[in-house]
Amino acid sequence: MKSVIRFALLAAASFILTTDSLSAQAATPDQAAFQQFLQQFPKAELPYIIGTTDLSATLEQRAQGVRPAATPFLAAEQYNFLPDLERSAVATSIPAHPQPVARFETADRYAVLYNLPRNAAKQYRALYLAVYDKQGNHIATTFVAGANPATLVSAVLDEQLQAKVQEFQVKWAKEPGQSIVGNQLTGLESVGTQSLDLGQTPATDWNERHEPKTLASGALARNDSK
Repeated sequence: MKSVIRFALLAAASFILTTDSLSAQAATPDQAAFQQFLQQFPKAELPYIIGTTDLSATLEQRAQGVRPAATPFLAAEQYNFLPDLERSAVATSIPAHPQPVARFETADRYAVLYNLPRNAAKQYRALYLAVYDKQGNHIATTFVAGANPATLVSAVLDEQLQAKVQEFQVKWAKEPGQSIVGNQLTGLESVGTQSLDLGQTPATDWNERHEPKTLASGALARNDSK
C-alpha cells in the first residue's frame, strides 16, 4: 500500500514539474526566432545620437519633392516581436510598416530602433526604441525621435538606455497646408527637453502625443501591403 501511495505522489510531482516546464517554455520567446529578428537591425553602439540635421534633411527633401531611397521593411512574420505596432496602428489610423534602423546590446538588455514612416511618401519619421531582456521578453517601447511638418524631436540614447530628447516646433516660409512640397524650412524653435527611462513603459500619452492622425484605415498592415 505504501508503495502505491509513494508511486502516486511521485507521479503527481512529475506531472506538476512537467506542466510548469511546458508553461515556462510557452511563455519564453523562441530564441532562434528572436535572434533572427535582431539580425534584421544593423548593429550600433551607445551612446547613439539622432540629431536635428538628419531629421531636418528629411523634411527639406520632402519640401523639394525628393523621394527617399528605398529602405527595407521588417519581415511580416517578425511583427510579433514589436507589440506596440498594433497600438500605434489603431491610435494613428495609419498602417504600420516598421523599418529596421539599429540594434543595441547592454549587459542585461537588447534594444532595437525602428522607424514607422508616415504619409504616402513614407518620408516623415517616427522612431521607436523597443527594449527586451536577454531571453527576448519585451519590456517597453518608447517614441524617441521623429520629424513631421509640425514637430521635430531629436534624441541622445546613452549606455544605460536613458534618453535625453529635445522637441522643436518646425518653422516654414509659408503656412504648410496639405503638402509641404515647394515650401521652405526656415528654422526650429525649441519647446522643451525631457529625460526618458527606456526600460520602463512611457507615460500614457507620450507615444500617442507624437503620432499623427489620418482618416485612413487603422488596421495593422503587413509589409507587402500597397
